[in-house]
Amino acid sequence: TATATQAVLAFQHGGMYRFDLDANTKRFAVGQAVDDSSEALCVAIAPPTSAGAFADVIGVGLPGAFVTMPARGDGALSRVVKRLTCPADPTSAAFVTMADNQLYAFVGLANGALVRLTIDPATGVMLAVDETSLGTGACTVVPPSAAQRAPHVLVTCDGVLFKASLIEGGHHVAPVHPHPDAGIRGVEAVCDVTSGKFPLGHAALVHGGNVITFARVGAGVSHVRRLAAPPGQGLTARKIVLHPAE
Repeated sequence: TATATQAVLAFQHGGMYRFDLDANTKRFAVGQAVDDSSEALCVAIAPPTSAGAFADVIGVGLPGAFVTMPARGDGALSRVVKRLTCPADPTSAAFVTMADNQLYAFVGLANGALVRLTIDPATGVMLAVDETSLGTGACTVVPPSAAQRAPHVLVTCDGVLFKASLIEGGHHVAPVHPHPDAGIRGVEAVCDVTSGKFPLGHAALVHGGNVITFARVGAGVSHVRRLAAPPGQGLTARKIVLHPAE
């Protein structure tokens, strides 16, 4: 996981390293190593509060738990860890600053549950915890592409695309039903491409045997463009990455 100024890599047996971008050399240097006796299952880094700044909070999914680690003023990770015990192993996570300017952590669990944590951006303390069951398979949180405030968070579970968004009085999680003409069934992978060019919310979806569809995500999914899978390659797309220049 990465921002414009930092990258965090997690390894088996708890090894995790942070790489910081040097403003002068424009190269990444290895930051502080963080050790934990448990295997890191997923890792997320909070969006910086200003351009060029380092992250304030880093989160790690461990077997049966999700932890947040606040950063010190110099960008070094603090040893103070906030831990949330989970009913199943975390499989994915993303930090999101939403329209209310509040930082949230969305954590997908292996049992189909989506956990939303309200986070203090300065300390990493978990202020509130909400859990929603979306299915029985692993719940996958799609990191938003928006650098600052995100209008929504996309989540997949059991081949269904969900959208978590802010409504008056709280959050709302609901399935995003495809338009009949879109022909989208069995979502396998998603990349959020919401940006300044596409402020209404767009996503690239892999579904139905490696078919890639570029679609608008609103009350429902409406088809925009479909890309044919490479013929005869025997390949299966598992992840889509948005290039910043696009």
